[in-house]
Amino acid sequence: MARMQSLGRLFIYLRPYRRQAILSLIALTTWVFLDLAIPRLIQRIIDQGILRNDQAVVLETAAIMLGISLLSAVIAVGNNILSVQAGEGVARDLREALFVRIQSYSYANLDQQRTGQLLVRLTSDINALKHLSQITLRIGTRAPLMMIGSLILMISTSPNLALTLLPLLAVTSGLIVFFVLRMEPLFRIVQQKLDRLNNVLHENIAGARLVKAFVRADFEAGRFEVANAELAGGRSG
Repeated sequence: MARMQSLGRLFIYLRPYRRQAILSLIALTTWVFLDLAIPRLIQRIIDQGILRNDQAVVLETAAIMLGISLLSAVIAVGNNILSVQAGEGVARDLREALFVRIQSYSYANLDQQRTGQLLVRLTSDINALKHLSQITLRIGTRAPLMMIGSLILMISTSPNLALTLLPLLAVTSGLIVFFVLRMEPLFRIVQQKLDRLNNVLHENIAGARLVKAFVRADFEAGRFEVANAELAGGRSG
């Protein structure tokens, strides 16, 4: 439920950029459709061109395939531009909203939040959400569409062959869901370690004069080494 609410809040920030998002999805759907047309054209080359020794069909179909490839490249660039525009807009609005929210914190709220944590929220967390929105408008939507389209294409070509591949498709889909669900807790752990590293960095940079005055450079270097190793996975949290 919490995951769905978080995604819902993300879509709220995507709403001002729905034009770019919708156009991006339309471009993506067209791109998938064009890619799925290639196997049919290859089938045409083999069945109607090579087997019948009809060179005209081969050349004509090859030209169509080349045109589709060029059109797919143009559409892919358009999809990329639109998704980046939407993602950057979402990131900008999120940064502004979070900055305003921090400014409204009471002294008690500020005491509970470390500076390093707030910096992570304003930078890496928002960048992660930006990449999530961009990936959703690109790979995250293209993969399911390609899977569904490929399945329809296989069924229309050879129903028996498609039925033999359904178990493999089910296993693959299950593995994808499993790894997606496993990623969220791992992501939270990484964020906690990143918070810890940023806190150490901020304390050292802000108190550099005190560190020198009390000859604590070796101690602080050790703290940073531990936090850095934890983030890299060399130590447990």
